[in-house]
Parts: sequence; C-alpha cells; structure tokens
Amino acid sequence: MGGSPDIVRQIFVSLRQEPFDLYLVFGLTKNCTRQTKDFLKDFKDKSVYIPSLRREINPFMDLIAFLKLCYLFYRINPDIITTHTAKAGALGRLAAFCLGIKKVIHFPHGNIFYGYFNKAGSLLKYP
Repeated sequence: MGGSPDIVRQIFVSLRQEPFDLYLVFGLTKNCTRQTKDFLKDFKDKSVYIPSLRREINPFMDLIAFLKLCYLFYRINPDIITTHTAKAGALGRLAAFCLGIKKVIHFPHGNIFYGYFNKAGSLLKYP
C-alpha cells in the first residue's frame, strides 16, 4: 500500500499553492490508499489516465503508452516533466527526449533496480 502513488500525491499537493499549471499523467495504479483515490477524484480535470501505461512489460501496450505520452507532451508543451517508477519513468523520459523537452527529472522509488523484472526488462529500464 502507498509507495510511489502517495509520494506523487504529496509532491503534487505541495506544489498546488505555487503558480504552476500542473498535470498528472498516470497509468494503472494498484493498491493505492484512500487519500490517493480521493486526490485523483479531486484533480480529475488536471489528470490524464493512460490505461496502457502499466507496470508489466508488454511491447504493444508500451508502444501505445509511449505514443500517447508523446501526443500529450506535444499538446501540453510542458516546461518541466517529472517521472516516477521504472517503466513509466523510462517511457516518459523517452517521450520527452523525442520531443526535445530538456528539463526532465526522474524520481526512482524503492531500491529494487535489478531482479524485479527479468534480465532483458531490467536492461531496458536501467541500462
């Protein structure tokens, strides 16, 4: 329970008072806390759910998620992108790179960089 969804929620809430136009882009979130569920409801007008953005490696779904991220970043034209978690972070950083977005910050969560995914999956996410 908790983990990166709660950390992202806390960061987002702390920046709410600043003069930023914030968007939350997220994929399938399992086991999130009640606070995070309420947060997602409160910010539904500034959040984008991408169903194909999932933890598991699936080349077809990953390509769809990547293309949706590219389209979204192109449409929003953000100044800064922050990414979280392994695969979503890799796809988000790749989309930002492809669009020439220079300010990208990645927040790794947890300390399991190798061994959670198979060897090929780990190399894709953590070269």
